[in-house]
Formats: sequence, structure tokens, C-alpha cells
Amino acid sequence: MPTNLGGAARLALLPIALLAASCNQAAEPECTDGPICETKATGDRYVVPRCVPAWNAGPVPADCGVFVSTSLGDDDAPGTQDKPVRSLARAAELAGIERPIYACAEDFHDRLVLPAGASLFGGLDCTDGYRWTDDLAKTRLHGAPDEIPLVLAPGPEVSRIEDLAIFAADATRPGGSSIALVADHTRAELRRCDVRAGKGKDGENGASLPYDPALDGLDGVPGEAACVADFNLGTPGGPRVSRTCEGGPGTTGGQGGDGGAITPDSLQSTPGKSGEVGAPAAPMFGLGGAGDAGNGWSCVMGKGTAGNNGSRGTPGAGAAGFGWLDANGYAGIAGGVGGFGLPGQGGGGAGGARGGASICANATPGAGASGGSGGTGGCGGRGGTGGGPGGASIGIASIESRLVLWDGRVVAGRGGRGGDGADGQPGGSGGNGGMGGAGKGPSAPDACQGGAGGMGGKGGPGGGGLGGPSLVIAHVGAEPELRGKVSLATGKPGDGGKGGDADLLGNRGAPGMGAAIRGF
Repeated sequence: MPTNLGGAARLALLPIALLAASCNQAAEPECTDGPICETKATGDRYVVPRCVPAWNAGPVPADCGVFVSTSLGDDDAPGTQDKPVRSLARAAELAGIERPIYACAEDFHDRLVLPAGASLFGGLDCTDGYRWTDDLAKTRLHGAPDEIPLVLAPGPEVSRIEDLAIFAADATRPGGSSIALVADHTRAELRRCDVRAGKGKDGENGASLPYDPALDGLDGVPGEAACVADFNLGTPGGPRVSRTCEGGPGTTGGQGGDGGAITPDSLQSTPGKSGEVGAPAAPMFGLGGAGDAGNGWSCVMGKGTAGNNGSRGTPGAGAAGFGWLDANGYAGIAGGVGGFGLPGQGGGGAGGARGGASICANATPGAGASGGSGGTGGCGGRGGTGGGPGGASIGIASIESRLVLWDGRVVAGRGGRGGDGADGQPGGSGGNGGMGGAGKGPSAPDACQGGAGGMGGKGGPGGGGLGGPSLVIAHVGAEPELRGKVSLATGKPGDGGKGGDADLLGNRGAPGMGAAIRGF
């Protein structure tokens, strides 16, 4: 049971922020017009000693403030000792900063936003006149998943919270955080409080795109048959075929070689022309076929060769760093998006065949058949998206605030695992080469087929997401002060997510950080 404390002992237990005010107040009579006093010298406010439950052996005086009990209360009640309200949120609404809140040692399922300058005293035995019994009894505030149970709102006044246990639920949204208390640009003291964060949720995996036929290359154009064109001009080869691709250069199948023309004076055929190289050029791939120069020419040498396959896209970077902290909570870092795969090279154009002096109707001269053009390469696939960051587990997040913790315990849970990066999208298939034009027998053979385009490169794998941190106290601005016996317990930070394509390229996200106290 508590004992009545003398003036010196009471002064030692007053909030640090108000010690100066208390010293000045010692020479003044205790306020008689309410539970909150304001010192003349500094204007600081504090709860008068008779209204501080832990300083008095008896029940809390009925005129000290607003009373709240889940078992006895009703939110339509006035909040008096004999007619308490039911929820902490309603109690805070009634109390403002002019009256303290007195809460039973019961379970409350609320999201509580306390204005700057509010006072909340918990752990009271409501079956015995709202009496403080010992430092083990707590008012237990349970937050809903993905909510911050207790927020201390901005303002210059000092808030005071005693004997409150705060439990943040495990996060349920992908990458969601579990944070028990946020102090936002304010000043506050917590005495004998038990603050516990739940588990951060694993980050969302990146999204992969399936094979898309729209990425396939275009087929080459067939060559023309012998005897179709003017014999002294030659037969045009299949024209170049091109297509553009998102995220990379275009791809072009090489033009087919022209069929040989007939020289009017000698009625001899000129050689068929060779096909063009496919683009973008690559050594030993997409070569044009040789034109028919006689001497046993065939499509072994006259066909266009296949284009080179496009390269895989660059991998998205694995997430690294710490993330950001503000009054809305923690934001982690997602893995990078993989780059587009490169398009395949266009196939080489085929060589054209020779013509002949008497190969056409009525034994008239005719130009040779022309080669087909190469097919274009397939377009590269899109990169896989990065994995989302894992959620944080943070006991107390202090944002540009000044906090003092007297005794008590703060616990962080496990940080969420970073999401895995997605695999890159498969590239499109290359287009087929155009067929060679038909010839007119052994002296004017068939022309050859153009080369197929190369396959588009697979998109780069997405990077793994950052693992979620496990931080007992995280702060932007001043580090909270710890007084008396304050226990800090960290959990396990989340692992970084794997890179896409089974982490083949090693672009895993970094693990989260774990610390008792960490500044941002």
C-alpha cells in the first residue's frame, strides 16, 4: 500500500520538466480552484499532489478529474466517480487539459489521442474507490491492427502519463508497422509505463509479368520469284522489316539480296546480291547470306543467319538504408525495378539467285529470284518490380519531442521481412525470316530464306525489399531521457527480401536494423 509522502519526497517525484515550477510553488499555497496548478514564475502546469494517486494512500478525491472504467462505465455518463465513462477516448474528450483522467486497471480497446498538457493516471483499483495500490497494476490499452494505440498530439504543454500499459497489435497490412506510441512535437513524461510493440508485417513481393505475344518480332518479307521483274533491272530482295521496342533500341531484319539481272548485250546473268546484316549488329550473328555467283551456289551459303538473342535487363538494386520516420509512422525502402531486356538482333537477309537467258515463258530471259528479308528480333521483357519493405516494430517513436521515461519497460517485437523482388518478364520470340523467291530450274535456282530474329532479353529481376527494423525507441530530434529503472528489449530485425529470379544476381535487400535507441 502507498504511504502519504512528505513535501520533499513529493518534489523528488515531480516531472523533470516541472521541477522549477514545483520549487516556486513550494512557497505558494496549493491551488484551491482545481486539480491543475500553474506556477506564477514560469507558467508551467502540474497536477496538484492530492490528485496524484501514487502519492496518496486513500482514494482519488472525486473532484480531481474524469473517471473511466470499461466494466462500470458508459460513454453517455458525465465521467464522475460514481458515473464513469467507458472509453479512454471519451475521457480525453471530457477532460481536455484542465482535468486529469483516472483509469481503472482494466483492458481498454481504444485509439487514444491525448492533447498536449493532458494527464492520465492508470492502474487504479476501481472496486476500492479509485485507489492506487502498487506499481504492478496497469491500465491496459490495446490498439487495433495497423493502428497506433497512443498518440501524443503537438503542443508546448507537458503531458503526464502514469501506470499505463500500451500494446500495439501485430501489423496485418503488407509492410505495415506496429508502433505502440508516437509523440509528435510535444513534451511528455511517462512513469511506470509498459510499452510493447507487436510484429511488423512482411513486405509485399514484387509482381512479375507473364510472356506477352505483343513482344514477338515481325516476320521477314518473302523474296520475289524469277521472271517477275524487268530482266535487265534484277529482282528486288525482300525489304527490311523494323520494329521499335520500349526501353531499348529498335530491331531490324536485314534486307534480302536482289536476284541477278540479265545483261542485254550478252544475255548473261549478273550474280545475285548478298543479303544485309540484321540490326543491332552483333559479331557472328544475323549475317546476310551470300548471293548466287554460280559455281555450285546453294542455300547452305545463301540463307541468312539467325540474329543474336537480346541481353537480360539490368537487375533492380536491393534496398539499403534506414527508411524514414515521422508522425505517421515508419516508411521503409522498396527494392529497385529491373531494367528492360534488350531486343533481339534482326536476322540476316538471304542472298539472291542468278537469272537466265531463256528461263521465262517462251524461252525469254529473266531476272533471278530474290532473297527473303530477316525477321526482326523480339522485344525485351519488362523488369520485375522490387519487393516492398518489411514493416517496423517500434515501441516509442518520438518526433521532435522531449520525453522523459521514469521506470517501466519498453519492448520492440520482430521486424517484417522484406518482400522478394519479382522475376523479369520473358522477352518476345524473334520473327521468322522471309522465304526466298521461286526459281526456274537448275540454271535459275530458288532463292533462300532470311534468318530468324533473335529472342528478346528477359527483363531484369527486381531487387529485394529492406527488412523491417526492430527499435525500442526511435527518435527524430532529441533522444528521450531515461530515469530510474527503465528496461529496453529489442526484437529481431526482419531479413531483407531476395532478389528476383531466385536471387541469381545477388540483389537481395539489406536486413533491418535492431537497436534499443536509434535516431533518424
